[in-house]
Parts: sequence; structure tokens; C-alpha cells
Amino acid sequence: MESALIKRLRAGDIKAFDSIYYMYARRLMSYCLRYVKVSEDAEEIVADVFISLWRRHEELLDTDSLKSLLYVAVRRRIINWFRTKMNSPIYADYIYARDYAVKHGADASMEYAEFERQVLEAIKKLPETQCKVVMMAKIYNMPNDKIAECLKLSRQTVKNALSVGIKTLRERLKIIDSGLVMSVTSIILTLFSLL
Repeated sequence: MESALIKRLRAGDIKAFDSIYYMYARRLMSYCLRYVKVSEDAEEIVADVFISLWRRHEELLDTDSLKSLLYVAVRRRIINWFRTKMNSPIYADYIYARDYAVKHGADASMEYAEFERQVLEAIKKLPETQCKVVMMAKIYNMPNDKIAECLKLSRQTVKNALSVGIKTLRERLKIIDSGLVMSVTSIILTLFSLL
């Protein structure tokens, strides 16, 4: 049955594509969630795989099953997802916070997505210039000179906005993890050697 669907898919039959989607989407989501843990990210990965399948449907080989092709595609996207997260400064903060909690005997169960959400929410509540400067410096890794040029500010203004923004984050952001309260900004200050 699946081999007939694959032949129809190769010919551009959207109903065959839908059938293959319903045959595999749920299983691929379950597989993806074992690694990614964030349902929105898992959904995006699975959707990307199926979009790619549709775009390349004419290139499909004559086969009895798409199972291995789809699982390999999901696995590659999971690896890319982890690489993206690991290169994020917020992810570095999260790892530091998690390791700190474990080292000090606390539960380190806060999910990365929740940690990232808290940090980004706190940054967005900063005054406009501080928000832009902190985002550009710490999320997008832009140097102060480039930030000053983009925002049409002096380099000193950028340094001041970054310093005050980080100080404000220190006061606003707290991680509460099984009774352990620690300032996220102290983590940020440790990881991002300020100016």
C-alpha cells in the first residue's frame, strides 16, 4: 500500500502526500519529542521534514517505505536544532544555571524553553534603548561598535545602556528552583564578561 502512495506522491498527488503525512506525523512527533522536549519546536521540525518531502517529491526513489528517509531527516533536523540552541548565549546561561542548581543540591528541572522565555520576557520589559542594546549584544552577539552604528548612538551610550540593562535584569530575574533562589543576571554576568 505505501509503495503505491509513494508512486502517486512522486507524480504530485496531494492526497497521497496527505495519506503519508497521517501515516507518519504522529510517530515522528513522538520520536522528536524524546530529544527536543518542546512541542512547538518538535512540530516545526516535523513540518519542515514534510515540506521538504513535498518540495522534492519528484526526486523520490522507487521504494516500499519512506520510514527510514523520514526518520533520518528528522534526526538531522534535531541535530541542527541542538547546534542552534548550543550557540545561543541564553542556552549557555541555562546550562550554567542548571549545573549551578545541581552542584548546590537543588532540583534542576526547569526546561530550557521556560528559562529562555523568562530571560527574553525580562529583556523585552527593559526601556527601549536598553532592550535593543541588550538584545543586540547578548542575543545576536553584536560588538558595541556595530550596535552604536546601527542604533546611531555613541559607543559610550551603548556601554552604559548595556551595563544598566544587565543591572536591571539582575534585580528583575530570579530562578526559583526547589527553594533555591538565584539571580539569573549573576549567571549572565559570569558568562558574558561585561565590557
